[in-house]
Amino acid sequence: MTRLDSWDVGPAPPTLADGVMARVERLERQRRARRALAAFAVAALASAATVVAAVTHGRGAPGGDVVATERMEIEIAPGVLAVMERAAHLVWRGREVSQDRGEVSYRVRAGAALELVTPTGQVRGGASTSRVLVEPASTYVLVRDGEVSVIGGAGRVALGAGRYARVSAASLTVDHDDVDGSVGRALGVAPRLVPSRAPVVEPAPPSVASARIAPPPHRAARAPAASSPAPVTPPSPTRRAPIVPPCFCSPMQAVCDCGGG
Repeated sequence: MTRLDSWDVGPAPPTLADGVMARVERLERQRRARRALAAFAVAALASAATVVAAVTHGRGAPGGDVVATERMEIEIAPGVLAVMERAAHLVWRGREVSQDRGEVSYRVRAGAALELVTPTGQVRGGASTSRVLVEPASTYVLVRDGEVSVIGGAGRVALGAGRYARVSAASLTVDHDDVDGSVGRALGVAPRLVPSRAPVVEPAPPSVASARIAPPPHRAARAPAASSPAPVTPPSPTRRAPIVPPCFCSPMQAVCDCGGG
């Protein structure tokens, strides 16, 4: 007989199985949490590496190409800060910036300048704070502070604080929303269904040749008004010429008979 055989273990407590299972579940939760934390750290490092790899600083010409995976801030040029929302895409070289999709807010300090190009228009300005939303067919610009110049749709307008514009390939409208208020919702402002100023691009007036002249209203024909008869002037009497009788001359007698002479 060994010592183990002489050791009286006794019955197991009734909560032993529950305690073991609880311990296993606790260890499993800790393992899953560590894996999630590791995955998040890898994604964050990859995002940071992408930004660092995309943003290059040459001599006097900073540039980059960034797709935002989350909200982020980048100084794309001295004095020009871009706050990119998720999925926004920027490409820049010096002061020239290209935004082909997404939403970006630009903060331009005094002395700096922004030259932004989108698929449907351009935004230029100095010290200002503006918000630019690029969609497939339109560019929306909202000015929070300062003034910017918006170019596109065969027009150009200077936007001050509190004003917004929509630029498409064929039109440029200012402070004007759609009936459903989609522009205001896109920019986060109250919709304005009536423009505060006349549209920048007005339709060309119709040419004179194409204008139709409306016929005068129909009126019943009226008989000419009766007039008093004109006075009849009797013809003036004509003077009759005197009748001269013919003359008969005889060559033998050398005389002429004129009917009385």
